[in-house]
Amino acid sequence: MRRALAITGILFLVAPLLLVLWTVIQYFVLKSQIHHVEEQFARASIVLMAFQLQGGVCTGFVGMILLGLCVDGQGYRPRWLLWWMISLGVLWLLYFPLGSTLGLALLIYTASKRKKFGVVR
Repeated sequence: MRRALAITGILFLVAPLLLVLWTVIQYFVLKSQIHHVEEQFARASIVLMAFQLQGGVCTGFVGMILLGLCVDGQGYRPRWLLWWMISLGVLWLLYFPLGSTLGLALLIYTASKRKKFGVVR
């Protein structure tokens, strides 16, 4: 149960990053074809992309809460989870400006809990 909760939290943090990657790819494809597409359609597509990016942050917060429940509430602290949390925190920092707050919070949380994972430095 604890491992499933940890994996679910990680998936909730990874999914929005994949959505951002897909949205960025869509944006550049749309931008390269902007002269072939009506301007009204292009604007609507860009607005939809912005909503996708904002929704990703909400999903990321759910993932962070699940990881917090896993680490603090359930006491599940394997090393692989620590490294996933650090890696995802760094990736979320790149999700500027919306995800930077989440990435910073995840890194601060992970750094403050590193002793619980057995890392004493």
